Amino acid sequence: MPKSGDSHRLEHAIRAGLLGGVVLAGLAMAAGLGLVFMNGEHGNGKETAGTVRGLFGRALNGDGLGLLELGILVLIFTPMLRVAMLAIGWSISRQFRFAASALAVLAMLLTSLWLGLG
Repeated sequence: MPKSGDSHRLEHAIRAGLLGGVVLAGLAMAAGLGLVFMNGEHGNGKETAGTVRGLFGRALNGDGLGLLELGILVLIFTPMLRVAMLAIGWSISRQFRFAASALAVLAMLLTSLWLGLG
């Protein structure tokens, strides 16, 4: 049975979201690593951005470690984006059981991120 147009568009949107997230994370981490080596930066293991806003500020100011951390954060959010896109797509196609399960998974991912950030 051929796929419907909505299903095909959802697959392409998810593929583009995942690819974009991975590419963006990879570019941020590669740029951060290059800056770390060029500037001789090193972390003592105790430095943190404190907030996401602080992390963006460090990354925009050319801090290599900040760019590395930002790349990791983007990589963490990439699967969350996929789950959110699935929930939206399934809701639009009126597959509410799948949408509810995707929302439950998204809630668990966000809760674990929130608990991990303390």
